[in-house]
Amino acid sequence: MFTAADFEPLDVCRVLPELMAGPFPTKVQMERRDITEGRSGEPLRVGIRVVDRSCIPIPGAAVEIWHCDVDGDYSSYLDGVTPDDDGETTTFLRGTQTTNADGIVEFVTIWPGWYPGRAIHIHSRVHVEDRTVLTTQYLFDDDLNTEVTATGPYAQHGPPDTPNADDSVADDPAAQGLLFSVADDPALKGRRALIVVGVDPAAESA
Repeated sequence: MFTAADFEPLDVCRVLPELMAGPFPTKVQMERRDITEGRSGEPLRVGIRVVDRSCIPIPGAAVEIWHCDVDGDYSSYLDGVTPDDDGETTTFLRGTQTTNADGIVEFVTIWPGWYPGRAIHIHSRVHVEDRTVLTTQYLFDDDLNTEVTATGPYAQHGPPDTPNADDSVADDPAAQGLLFSVADDPALKGRRALIVVGVDPAAESA
């Protein structure tokens, strides 16, 4: 499990911008750390630390994430991205965790794939005391996206067609604090991605 020390090098604390939930939000809440459900792809351990605008950790917040698979498909929906769409009974690459005393949650997943018109991203909502206080999306460095998508099952789709600068949802994700800090994760034989998520605990997400 990630600790507060893992997030200290990020030296970042800001309230993240509200972004659209997207067309495929989570339908059900599933409290689980490992959301892969056997999906192939680059192993990825995601760490999210939820803090307020003063950088004080928020324990007990529910953090949900969801993202597409290597082929650009989302579970739970007939999204029509590929012919082998898995449909409404599936739940892969979706999950919720509750922040610990240091405001931290951790997920085991895979590096998301891509689909036309969007930079590679992970959707997220943060809930505090049964209220949704933030709906947003997290992104990855363009060079890392190119590196990962040139390997394994990603390679059949080629490199992403949309860099972060041209994304239709996030406006300058680096400046807005929406980019993960990524490093190798030898224990997982993949990578780790960390982000500090600042929220207003009294907010009401649209």
